[in-house]
Amino acid sequence: MSWMHRLSSVRVVVRSLGARPELAVNVGSLSRCQIPSSGLSSRHFKEISTTPTVFSTAAIENEQGVVSRNWEKLKFFLIKKYKLRPLAWCVYRDAMDEIDYLGFLKEFRMADTFFSWFLVTELHVWMLMVKVMNDGIRGQESRKYIVEAMWEDANVRKKQLGNVKETVVKDHMKQLGYQFNAAIIGYDEGLLGSDKVLAGAIWRRFLQSECNDPEIVEKLVIYVRKTMIMLDKIPFEQLISKRNIKWVNYKNLLQNQL
Repeated sequence: MSWMHRLSSVRVVVRSLGARPELAVNVGSLSRCQIPSSGLSSRHFKEISTTPTVFSTAAIENEQGVVSRNWEKLKFFLIKKYKLRPLAWCVYRDAMDEIDYLGFLKEFRMADTFFSWFLVTELHVWMLMVKVMNDGIRGQESRKYIVEAMWEDANVRKKQLGNVKETVVKDHMKQLGYQFNAAIIGYDEGLLGSDKVLAGAIWRRFLQSECNDPEIVEKLVIYVRKTMIMLDKIPFEQLISKRNIKWVNYKNLLQNQL
């Protein structure tokens, strides 16, 4: 191989390394050694660089910038994350205690069953999830812990229903998990869309496609919209620390709209 060909190969290597800003290569110190292979001509020789890669100070500064930008996230996962879990569980407990379940079931003509309790809880947990998700990584972790608390509560209540086989309970909870994921997608779409889209999501999930009274559907749509406005006004720190959530009064919602 002529020196012109070797110079061309060096330029190719330099251009390829130049595309990676974290590496700096001293072009003048590049050296090549050729390793012959048996039965091959010189033009088939393999070239191996004997010059070690040198990292530039720009790469070090870049790494420091990455650490600085992610310090808050790192600090959160090392310290604050473990304090947030019990607080989020308390948010779930206190928020659910403020719900008048029996009055809710009566107002919206729902049967007094475990599944009806879950539908009411699911709707309010979803609204809490939407609220806390607006607060970055703290909100994402809080959402996870609130849902975790809901499932723990549901498991305890399910086991208190009576003499039910453990396998039946597990299968039922698994099905509820699938339904919950689908319900969240439907509610999210309705919240971001029009009242008609939200009404459809509520009718399919909360009312199980069985309600023929449009006023009940309308009342639930108004309840969700007003509740989200109320939650949006509560700062995240206040929601987590004081947990003084007062749900919107679901009674006389249609009269208040007039």
